[in-house]
Amino acid sequence: MAIANRVDAPRALVFFPYLPHPVRDGAQARCTAMLRGLVALGYDVTLLVSVMGRSDIPSAADVRDAEDALGLTIHVHTPGPGDHSFISGIGLVYGTGFEGHTPPSLFRTFRSLAAAIRPDVVLVNYGYWATLVQRLEPSCAVRLVDMHDLVSLHVAMSNALATVLPQRPLDPRSVPDSALREDFFRTARLQASQYEFDAYDSFDGTIAISAQEAALVRAHTRRTSVAQVPMMIAPGSGSGPHDGPPVFVMSDTLLNQQGYAYLVRHVVPRVRAIDPAFSVRVVGTGCRAVLPADGVELVGPVDSLADEYSRARFAICPLIGGTGQQVKVIEAMAHALPVVALDDLAARSPLVHGVNALRAADADAFAASCHTLWSDAGYARRLGQAARETVSNDFNPGNLPSMLGAAIADARAAARARMAQAEEVVGPVRRFLASGEWDIDGQRVAIYGTGSLGQRCRSRIGGSSDVVAFVDSDQRKNGLQVDGLPVVSPNRLSELDVDLVVVASMYWPQILNNLRNAGWNDARVRVF
Repeated sequence: MAIANRVDAPRALVFFPYLPHPVRDGAQARCTAMLRGLVALGYDVTLLVSVMGRSDIPSAADVRDAEDALGLTIHVHTPGPGDHSFISGIGLVYGTGFEGHTPPSLFRTFRSLAAAIRPDVVLVNYGYWATLVQRLEPSCAVRLVDMHDLVSLHVAMSNALATVLPQRPLDPRSVPDSALREDFFRTARLQASQYEFDAYDSFDGTIAISAQEAALVRAHTRRTSVAQVPMMIAPGSGSGPHDGPPVFVMSDTLLNQQGYAYLVRHVVPRVRAIDPAFSVRVVGTGCRAVLPADGVELVGPVDSLADEYSRARFAICPLIGGTGQQVKVIEAMAHALPVVALDDLAARSPLVHGVNALRAADADAFAASCHTLWSDAGYARRLGQAARETVSNDFNPGNLPSMLGAAIADARAAARARMAQAEEVVGPVRRFLASGEWDIDGQRVAIYGTGSLGQRCRSRIGGSSDVVAFVDSDQRKNGLQVDGLPVVSPNRLSELDVDLVVVASMYWPQILNNLRNAGWNDARVRVF
């Protein structure tokens, strides 16, 4: 049943795109850890989830079970009749972008909950749904995003692989050698989109899961506070025979398919040339996407990874690249398994060569590391115990409340600055709007905003003024035409011979502040 709100408790409103309990993937594990952290800090938590695009729609009983397990209240968003067409339309007009993930009914549901709950803290999972907070009133809550990983970089990496990997089920023998080079992603020079960093900058606080991604967000944002809160996993008992084949936990992604092909083509044959009895046990949903190969047992999804970890001598992570933090690496370490991984991926995890893991620069070193642990059970057990101690010390869920509390405190300081800045901008505009002035007749005008509000503004102006262009900060719209007028970026405003800029956007407070910073005084700006 729903948890009754505690009147005296601080309140938190959290969004996650689907029901996070029971935990079946790394994103759910991360979300439930953060929810438990908020509860441990004393927050009365309300969670909004959606069934948008999901086939596994939770029942009322599923929701009640999750509420009881997590100690919070859950609301389920059901998409309206126009939401699917909205998302497909956004994609067709503007390409892929974060705005298409927030259909109108989802925002209305989120805004209604925010108005009813009046949360002290809003936490959104993934930057995809930044629009949820961008449209809230400026004074509403401290806003945080748990980014999980750099999603635009992950998409870029997946797109790069989609052009070279054969169709599923993937046959490792058909993968071109160039796609299995250890420097495949380094030479591609892929980067996260500035659009994603701008989304994080609309939050008071950004929570990164890895130190590398925290540093990137700090370097590409101006306002948001950035905190690193790694994935927290309770250490397992470490018991078990640990005498079975190594395990590779494989999810159903292109990055994992590439890793599987690397394992089958470059690692297993090298080890089996020394010891023909060597094999690898592959478990997880990714098994459905690949074909079997010699020396590899495709098991598929399993009920308990803990049982797999207790039997395996060590874990293998043959991925050539990735984003965020590899949850399965931390899980294996928590169960006293050393992990063999390539250097690029190991840099995102607490893998210390020769201390709690073995790292490899190439296939020869990877195969040699596998053979070392396979042939020396004592060495594997020593590294495994050190791996478990690493997780116990640095990734213990008991550390989460204090780390999350510190991230919220930093975000609260940023929120105070945001609200003061918003009042500085909104106050004069509020007074201007109350005056009813609209002195633009005969002026040359640029309209800031290309949406329905901008087009209504164009109709309102009619022929009383000369509208020369639309302005929009979305770079994908630049060069297009709306209502027969060109769309230009804000940094080209100075090139236009205009007397006034009329802002016609729900984001007008932020736009007004940006215009001020660019040198446009209040006398040359109006709000529609």
